[in-house]
Amino acid sequence: MAPSTSYCFYVSSSYGGEELSSSNRACVATGSETIPGWAGTDAVSVTTQGLMVYGSYDEEGSMDSFVIQKFERLSSEWVTVVSGTGTDGIFATVIPGADTAGVNLYRTALINNCGIVAVTAPPARNIVLQSVVRGTLIDLRWNNPFPSDDAVYSVWRETGNGWEEIVSQVTDTLLSEDYSLFARTVSSSRVAYHITALREGAPLGAPVSRSNTVLAELAENIYMPNAFTPDDDGLNDIFMPVLSFMPLSYEMRIYSRSGVLLFRTVDYATGWDGRHSGNRMASGVYLWSIIITTPSGRTETRRGTVTIMP
Repeated sequence: MAPSTSYCFYVSSSYGGEELSSSNRACVATGSETIPGWAGTDAVSVTTQGLMVYGSYDEEGSMDSFVIQKFERLSSEWVTVVSGTGTDGIFATVIPGADTAGVNLYRTALINNCGIVAVTAPPARNIVLQSVVRGTLIDLRWNNPFPSDDAVYSVWRETGNGWEEIVSQVTDTLLSEDYSLFARTVSSSRVAYHITALREGAPLGAPVSRSNTVLAELAENIYMPNAFTPDDDGLNDIFMPVLSFMPLSYEMRIYSRSGVLLFRTVDYATGWDGRHSGNRMASGVYLWSIIITTPSGRTETRRGTVTIMP
């Protein structure tokens, strides 16, 4: 039936090709609904409430009601999980309590006034991010949220000082980084990550998909060198611990063999340059002690010796 058109119906009975009787005529006029030419599921983002689904559709159509459907693997059917109404060709709705630990397919379907699906959008997935720690390497892996399109990704990291975008315009779904390169900025025993994704070729201002947040557990390593050469040649001139984290509190002391305090600092980024009162100390063995509170709250007290090499 065409929109905005009147149709009349009647029922007749016949026998042997001869009409015997007919009913009255009943006329109806169809509504003016216009089917949108297209619909799209633009992004699926993890939120504290569940999953937020963003989409757009043809404004030339007259349908603004939609349902979000999830593909059920066991039954191989699309099942409606939430409904809503769009505005000006845009919609956004939350699927409360959605599964964010597993990858699932979602699609948007525009429906007419009778509740019948008129247009369905291509499906999109939620992004599931995974992390593995190997020594000082943190390996990240995730999935493409768009089954039939490419995407560009940004990787976000939080070390206890707020989220920062550490890399953008990534086209792969794998990334590894060495946390020893940024360990001195870490004020927590864990590093958090999430991924954002944008459909390749998406218009300016398009929403991004966001993954779940993963926490990479870090080893709280303390390494103390046993020798250094403070001869101002720019190589191994400073004695200080190598830490895989930023301590909550810190103190390092240096003593002579006779117990004289030569150096003290509470700044973990400041080391001993082999001097006392501005004078360079002689080659030989010196004593050190450190007291460190790690991001997990553990207090470490260590003592040892360091040799100034000739």
